[in-house]
Amino acid sequence: MIESESAAESSNNTNTTISISDKLESITLITLPCSLCREEITCTARDLKPMTLHLEEKHSQRLCPICSMLFDATLPGHDNYFQMHVENHFDVPNYPSPTAPTAMYP
Repeated sequence: MIESESAAESSNNTNTTISISDKLESITLITLPCSLCREEITCTARDLKPMTLHLEEKHSQRLCPICSMLFDATLPGHDNYFQMHVENHFDVPNYPSPTAPTAMYP
């Protein structure tokens, strides 16, 4: 009985290793130039965190997580303006817009 349990554990560990290695092989690295200094930053295709950190640490810029607009973190009132900008992405008007399709409003 113990032998079959260890065989099952070995089988599970092997499957885990295979799926992890498959995921590692599927990661695509890309190199992007910084839009401010042209330094090349290496990121994965799914995660641009290294670019975000570069912009924050080297250039004192914050990146809007919705539209990628840059905000200068050294300006007075930056935190309030940045927060309002991000929140505005989620605001829904309480009135129909003349250009909005009528199906959007009940």
